[in-house]
Amino acid sequence: MGRFRLLMLALLLFFAATPVFATVYVSTTGSDVTGDGSSGNPYATIQRGINSAAPAETVQVAAGVYYENVSFGGKDVTVTSTNPDDPAVVSATIIDGGNAGTVVTFTSGETSAAVLTGFTITNGEAAEGGGIYSTASPTITKNVFTENECTWYDYYRGGGAICARGGSPTITYNTITGNESAYMAAGIGCFGCSNVTIEHNEITDNEAYYGGGGIACYATTAVSQLV
Repeated sequence: MGRFRLLMLALLLFFAATPVFATVYVSTTGSDVTGDGSSGNPYATIQRGINSAAPAETVQVAAGVYYENVSFGGKDVTVTSTNPDDPAVVSATIIDGGNAGTVVTFTSGETSAAVLTGFTITNGEAAEGGGIYSTASPTITKNVFTENECTWYDYYRGGGAICARGGSPTITYNTITGNESAYMAAGIGCFGCSNVTIEHNEITDNEAYYGGGGIACYATTAVSQLV
């Protein structure tokens, strides 16, 4: 009997120590006040979902328009629509920055485990990085960036859709179209990055005053393959 009890205790300790990565749910019909992030009682904003998620957890966002400016805040979490591989879901799951700053920021040391996938990112307007501004190394994949703007007219400033200033971001399988920059890099701007990966993105019809309507990189090492 004593051995059986020891075995049961060991099993209990094993399962208690084994991490269980949860999913936090967000929906436009949810509530940041009374919601608990469960599928039946979701939060209303993506930011609330990120704030409540633990490292390595997933924040799953239902289709709808989310009017907010989101910061990952150093969290290595995955923020995703319900199906990043379905263009209809991506076009229906929108983060709208309301021309009130960058739509999504990664500025607190996030790693490649911080993932943004499956959204339409729009109406970002900022000095740099209308859609995304990053000084870290996140993974940005399978999103659509449109109607975002960088307003800073100065040398080596830009990133209408995405501005990476330092870090080693991974930018893959995104559609980047109809973004603007007052100076350069209306699509993607990389400044002082190391080992940035830019692959399999569709970049069209972006407009920059000076140059680099699609991509502009300065003091950056990159692997780039556009499809």
